[in-house]
Amino acid sequence: MLLLLVNVLVGFHTHSYSIMFSALMALTICTYLYDVEHSKINMQLIDTIVLVSLLFPIGFLWFQHGHPTRVYAGLIILWAFGLYIANKLYGVQHAVSVLTDPLKKGVPILTGPSNFAGAILNYLASFGHIVFNIEWALLVLL
Repeated sequence: MLLLLVNVLVGFHTHSYSIMFSALMALTICTYLYDVEHSKINMQLIDTIVLVSLLFPIGFLWFQHGHPTRVYAGLIILWAFGLYIANKLYGVQHAVSVLTDPLKKGVPILTGPSNFAGAILNYLASFGHIVFNIEWALLVLL
């Protein structure tokens, strides 16, 4: 909710009304969904609404900037969704084993860091990291 409130203020300050109104709409919908029934809060729907409220102004700002800025923002978005989709398709443990098995055979001292690498991949593929990257892409386009 704080992220959406900050986006409203940033949109107002920069006169980017697509950011301001999409954040206001998402804030209103999320508040309604949260207050309707506390026992059945659908956090996945609220997370999706927040993500869409960030992607909506990116669609408007995408066509207002030149080629280098769009490419940079697109690479950030591709990075975020690529890691999230790879995690959903293959799972972190499979990716960690694919990345660390050759290292374990070559250097036996590296057998311990596979759990650490799994934690890093879990973080990079988490929903919070996606929201951070989408906000970053929005900042680049702003």
